[in-house]
This record gives sequence, structure tokens and C-alpha cells, in this order.
Amino acid sequence: MKVYSIRLRENRLVPRLPSEVDPQARKKLRDLREEILGLLTRQRFISFIKQPKLHFDNQLNCLWLLHEFSSTPEQMFQHVARLQIYAFRHWEIPAMEELRSVAREDLFRNNEKFRGSTFLSRDPAPSGPGYRTLTFGGASGENETTETPQMVLPIHRVAQRDVFAFILNHGLIPRDVEGVGEKMHQLYLLTKEVNEKNRNSNEPALPSLKALQNRLLEGDWIRARLPILEPSYLVDMEKGLWELYQPNPPSGKGWIEMTLDPPWEARNPEMDVRQGVIAIDFGTSSTVVACRENGKTTLLRVGMPDFFRKPSPADYQNPTVLEFIHLPRLLAAWTSEAHQPLTRWDDFHFSHEALKNYRENEANQRIVASMVTNIKQWPLSPPEMRARRITDQNTGLELEIRSTDAPMPVRGQSISVSREDPFDPIELYAYYLGLFINHRTNGLFLEYYMTFPVTYPREIKKTILTAFARGLMRSLPESLMSSPMMERFQMREEASEPAAYAACALEELDIAPTLHGTAYAVFDFGGGSTDFDFGLYRQPTPQEIEQGYERVIERFGASGDMYLGGENLVAHLAYIAFKQNLEICREHQLPFSMPPEADKFPGHELFLDNSHVAQTNTALLTAKVRQMWENFRWDLEEPVPPADGSPKKSSRRMSDRIADALSQYLMDENFSLATDTLTLSPPDNFLEVQMEFLNRGREKVPVMFRIDRDKINHFLVRRVGKGIHRFFIAMKQAFEARGITPREVHILQAGNASRALLVQALFAAMLQNKMFKWCPPPEGIAKNTALEEIQKAVAFPRFVVHRPPVGDPDNPYRPTAKTGVAIGLLKLIPGETLLALNATPSCETGEAPFRIFVGRLNNGYFQPVLLQNGAYREWRELGVPTRGAFVLLYSNSPQAGMGNLPRGSEELQEKNITFGPGLIKDKRLFIQATGPTEVELCLADSIEQIQQKPEEVQQQMKISL
Repeated sequence: MKVYSIRLRENRLVPRLPSEVDPQARKKLRDLREEILGLLTRQRFISFIKQPKLHFDNQLNCLWLLHEFSSTPEQMFQHVARLQIYAFRHWEIPAMEELRSVAREDLFRNNEKFRGSTFLSRDPAPSGPGYRTLTFGGASGENETTETPQMVLPIHRVAQRDVFAFILNHGLIPRDVEGVGEKMHQLYLLTKEVNEKNRNSNEPALPSLKALQNRLLEGDWIRARLPILEPSYLVDMEKGLWELYQPNPPSGKGWIEMTLDPPWEARNPEMDVRQGVIAIDFGTSSTVVACRENGKTTLLRVGMPDFFRKPSPADYQNPTVLEFIHLPRLLAAWTSEAHQPLTRWDDFHFSHEALKNYRENEANQRIVASMVTNIKQWPLSPPEMRARRITDQNTGLELEIRSTDAPMPVRGQSISVSREDPFDPIELYAYYLGLFINHRTNGLFLEYYMTFPVTYPREIKKTILTAFARGLMRSLPESLMSSPMMERFQMREEASEPAAYAACALEELDIAPTLHGTAYAVFDFGGGSTDFDFGLYRQPTPQEIEQGYERVIERFGASGDMYLGGENLVAHLAYIAFKQNLEICREHQLPFSMPPEADKFPGHELFLDNSHVAQTNTALLTAKVRQMWENFRWDLEEPVPPADGSPKKSSRRMSDRIADALSQYLMDENFSLATDTLTLSPPDNFLEVQMEFLNRGREKVPVMFRIDRDKINHFLVRRVGKGIHRFFIAMKQAFEARGITPREVHILQAGNASRALLVQALFAAMLQNKMFKWCPPPEGIAKNTALEEIQKAVAFPRFVVHRPPVGDPDNPYRPTAKTGVAIGLLKLIPGETLLALNATPSCETGEAPFRIFVGRLNNGYFQPVLLQNGAYREWRELGVPTRGAFVLLYSNSPQAGMGNLPRGSEELQEKNITFGPGLIKDKRLFIQATGPTEVELCLADSIEQIQQKPEEVQQQMKISL
């Protein structure tokens, strides 16, 4: 398609930093916006003058349509899908949780037309046909058949971050909100004044046609060092550029029209939309992108410095690393336009290139301070620790990043950006992934799936999914946004990481499904956490065959070790090294950061914080100690040579020989080694490293750290050993809860950290003769009562341990311990014949299972009342408060489920619950799980009273543990 003119954004033609607004005026604008938003969010619902039936929900960030709709569920789903009210044409049936959220609100509860009516949700009934319903003012969760007429409250998602942005975008005027009209007028006048002052009358000269041609052909190279396009793209009818295709003239300010003589070739991006699907395994250390198209599965390299190099399996593990070089230019481009902003590779690197620069400059404070890692773990941090500061290499600008509240992209609505938006590094990372996924040589993809660890709460998953959906959508051509094809765009969670790995590994290992099920257990040791997943791999039932399934993975008892991850271990090693050199740090006032689960020490107050200086020092030290985990060493005596003088040979693996040593030196159930156990021979047991840190005054200080490597190894044995012990305890509990005692269990080791020598040694030490093809020591197994106590968790007769695959250099698409998750995810998406069933109901709603054990003290020992993976919203009696208080105990360790943890165990945490005076007489305390780590407590006489007379319940409270 030939075009004779093109309208392009001015900043694309003449790149420059945005003009600076007077700081006082900028503050006035910001304060006024916040004041207006404050007025609009004082109440939950906002209605509008010209659309009185539309109500904006400040809590759920959506629209409700209050109108009487009543019909059978099947007809209602069809009717709501065709609704178009004002500019909104993508209405939906709400979820059950959303209905519950509004049922008690006055707007709905006091509506005479709604009182006593039963409303339809989109959630399928737990059993039988139909959908779940909610009766306003009555019982909830009743199952209805598809023939029963229901009322419905249509809901509409919005693409704006809040009600203020929504009003500005759609030109709606709120009603019955005092003071908003006047403030909006003030904002209009102030904005007009600022724009007048900053208007630049001396417009820069437009580039020549030749310069424009270069900008268009080099755009991919400028952004991400993707190939420069050939000039034939401008004249070849079979090629053409997406950027030149403009079916509808763009509106708004900042556009400049240029005449093209001779005309150039535009390409409709719809022609390049592919039918394939993309699976993304977003990891703490690395991210894998897999593609399924025409029945073939491929992997994608991103951020490579040299794409002409022969690929290896490691190339497809794309590092989750960001490098900030020039923040002002990056932010100016990033916030200037929503789709394919012209960010520059000179200002920002990610993935392989960023990691390469990091490893080449590990001692350079400026480079290290500009790197951002662990962005997957960042949303999991407590709110008070979620703020993080980044700085760049060229300008030294510091920027605070926080978790954003950006909404999920909405069908039919464009994404909007502004300079006021908070910066989200996950969205930027996803955008750069999208630039490589949706490059011209690959085509454009609209269907994306992600997987998450078992333990991630729904809200955290939603935050990450939203950031990825926005980033990936922003990588698509702007002219595609108005296409009907965008109705296909989706970013969905599908299965958990260990379930996806099982789907891949079971097939790769030629493990066949059986009638009653082959028992398996996934030990997924990643960079941030370790997931456990248990289940049966079986043949489908007749009903499942009718539904089109050929194989079934039936999962149950999912658990994990939240902080056992490769990166977290390395962070702990840095913390230990820092404490071993505390006097040097005291002398030079060197601050560091404390990793999760670590203990504070006396006098820690001025050493530990989350400042940028502390984070930089920690990153520098982490780089030095990393090899102590990744290249774990334990010096052992060489085997005695044969008497005949022939060369000595050892048929046993190094991991088995370390397991022999562990069997000899373990002292207790906490995997403590005898204090005098030397794991390394002198002088290698101490490491001296010359470092240059920053003190509290940001001055560079050269120091020499001396690190005791034996103590490092003792910690690694203790922490990794406890994680593997928890795995076997959780396995025993999972199968016993289902009434299953398997004769054989296939252990599928996943995650790069599972390849560690210490991990293999600890598995061998725990399993010994129960492990298939285990080679015992020639001198026999040493007796160790501490190890025998640990081995009581190994409940079944035989285990086949499948070590993590390392890949095939001749076939880089062959699954590895890391890429197997993304490849397996493609086997579980809709349309595939492998069915993954979740035994935990919460998994079906998208929420993570209840993650902890909660209970009380019983004769000095922890007695669990709420169990890990237990049901949500089921009341249990907890106990009786004494003198107005109750000691609540909780733990995320599977050991807590055994009921033998004494008070004070490091696995246990306590929370003291106090009640108002005079309220607890003759009352008992009850508890129910409401979220992965959230519980609700109340005082009542009985469970029956809570269910039948909730108005009599006292001291109802929600607690996050």
C-alpha cells in the first residue's frame, strides 16, 4: 500500500528532552491533581451527570451498570457481550468475589429493585451445571442451573489508573461530589498557563526525507540493537513498514505531517499477526520465552550482544537483569507515547548484554549501582520495603521505584501514559521482551501465557501479569490497536511452575501414565524460592476422555520453601561475610542490606538499611561470594589406590562421597555440622578479597575482607538441608492426606539451583538405599542417629531421582532444568489434550493455596488448627483467650504440621492478639483462612452462632501473617 504523506510524532523526528516546567508550577499541578483525586476517592462509587446508571468503583477500578437485567444465564452472557453504553462496549458478568465486594454497600443494599434478588456470577458452580450466584441480603454461593432466570450486574474494566484519569479520558462529569467542579476548573486554568509559558515559538527544522528514512529503517536498531532494515522495505510491495500504515489520522498534539515523494510502502500489521502462542517463564535469575506455532515449539533469545553466534542451551535462559545508563533520556522516551516508544539501547540494556556488563565490571560501583536484579521478588516485599532506588551511569540521577497500580489493558481501550506515571521496571522489561518477540522477522503475537510459583498470592500475580500485559502490548505497532484482531490479545496465568515442569519432564523421561496414577514429586529449586508439587500422572476417566483429554496430571499438596532460592542463598552468604568483618565495617561506617530470614545482631542499627549505598555495597560483596555457592567445594580424601598399583578409580559420584561425609558429621535435625568439621583444607578455608565500598558519606573506602569459607559451607548445608527435609515432610503429608501410599515416587528436580553439587549430595544422604541406582560406600553406611531421625520423613519404599537436564548443544530447543517450565506450559494451555487438575479449590479461582500452618500452644508445643493447603472461609475453633489476650503461632514449614515443634523453634513465629476489656467473658476464639497468609478472627459462642447470627459476633478482625 503506497502512502504519499505520513504523520509522525514530533519527538520521533526531532528527539529532545521535554522542556522543564517551573518547579513551583509543577508542584501546584501535582498538588491540585492529588486534591481532586482525594475528593473523588472519599466515597467508593462515583456516578456521572449524563450517565446516571454508570458507577465508577474506586475499590475495584471498574464501572458498574445499575440496570435491571433478568434472564437465563446463557441468554445473559450473550446479552451482556453485546451491550454498548456510551463509549463502553466490553461489558462482562462479574466474578463471585466482585459481587461479594459490593453486596454490603449501601448503593446496592438499599436499592429496592436489588434487595432479595439473586445475581449471576461468571464463576462455574463447584459441582454440577450452572454458575455461582449471590442473593443480596440473603445466602450466597447457591448453585443454579442454566435454565433458571437470574439478574445480572454488568461490569466494565477500565484502562485508566484511577477515577481522575478515567474522567479526563472520557469527558464525564461526576455528580454529587462537592468541590470537584471548582477544582477541575482551577486545574484547567493552571494547565493552560503552564502550557503558554512553555510553548516554544522557535520550532526546530524538520529533518530531510533522507534523515526520516534513516530514522524509520534504524528504529529497531536504536531501541534494541535489532537488525537495521534494508531500504527495500520502503519500496517493495511485499515488505513495507508498519509505521507508515495509518488507516485513521492520529489526533492530538505533537504530530507533524511530512510529504513523501516518491511514495513509500506501508504495511498493515494485521498481515503479520501470527496464530501461534507464547509461553513466558518469568524467573528471578532468568526468563524463558517459548513459542508454539504450527505444532512446533521453539525458544527465543533476547538481548544478545551477537545474534550471529551459534546458539547454545544457555542462550535461551535470558537473564532478568536491567542496566540503566541514561535515565532522563530513557524516561522521556518511555513516557512520551504508549506504543513502541523510541527508547534507546544507548540509554538502557537488559538481559544478556546487561549481565555481560555486570560480570565484566563487578568491582565498579557506578556500574553495579546502575543494575537492577530480582525484579520478580520485588512485589513480594512488604509494602514498607517495596520502595527501591536506582541510579544511572551517566548522570547519577536517582529514581525511586515503587509498586504501581496500573490497570490491566482493556479490550477496545488504548493504553495511556504520562510523565506523572510511576516507573515500573517489570513493565519496561516486558516491553523489551516484546520487541524481540514481535520483531518483523518473527511476526506479531497476541496470545501470551505465564506461570508462577505455587506460593505467589493472587494479588502479586495480578501485579506482574498487568505489568507484562502492558509492556507486551506497548511493543505492538500503534496502528494495530484499532484492529478487531486486538480482541485476541490476552495475557493469562496458566498452571504453576512445578506443574508446567512436570508436564514437560514426564513426557521427556518417557514416564507413562497408569490407570491409578504414577506418583511424582517436583522439587523446583529456582533463584528466588523452591516449589514443591506432588501428584499422580494417570490415564483419563471415561468422562475426561469424552471431554477430549488423553492424559491427566492430578496435583495435590502443593507447598514450598519461600526463601530457599539460589539468589537468596548468595545474599545470605554476603550477609555472613559482612558480619565476619564487622569491625572493619564499624571502623569505616559501611552499611549493608539484610536478606529475608536473616537475624539482626546486637548493634545492627547503623549497619543495616535499604539505602542505595547499602544496596550497592551488598551487590559488590554478593558478586565476590557467589562462586562459593555456584562452585561449592568440599575437600575429601582421595580413595585408597588398589594394592596392585594400578591407577586409582572411583565409580562413585562426588555428590555421593560428600553424602558419606554428611552422614558422618551431621549433628542434629537442623543439619548442623560439628563445629570442628573442616570442609576445606588450609589455606583454602579462608578467602581474602580486596574490595572498595561506599561509606555513609558516599566516599569510596578500600578494605580487605577475610571470609571463613568453612562457616559459609556450614550455613549452606544447614539451609539447603532444611529445605530438602521440608520437601520430604510435605511429600509424606500430601500423599497421606489423599490416602495414597505409593511404592515408588519419581522425583523431578527442576530449576538451575537443583544442579548444585550440595543439593545432589543432600538428596543422596537422605535417601541412601531407597534411591534407585544408589551406589553405597565400600566401607558401608555410617550410623548416625541425627540422620536417622531426619530420614523418618522419607516415607515411601523407593525413589527414582531424575536430575535436572542440562540440555543438548546440538539441539538447543531440548528442555533443560530451566527451559522445561516454559515448554511444559505450552502443553497445558487451552486446546491441549493434557489436563492438569488441582485438588485445592483455591487454585481453581486463581488464588494460591493457604501457605501456612496456624495454631496455638499445647503444653509448650505448637498445635496446628489451620493446615497448609487447607480450605478458605471455613471457621475453626482456635481456643480461649486468657486475661484479654491470645498467643497465635504460625509457620510456613511443613514440619509444623507434625505437631512436634516446641515453642521458640526458629520455624515458628508468634503474634499476640489482644481484645477490649469486658468483651471476652465466656467467649471462645475462632479463626478462618481468607488468603495465602491472611486469617480472620472473631469471638463467639460457637461456629453455629457465627454462621446463623453474625450480628452477635464480637471483635471480628483480619490479620496478615
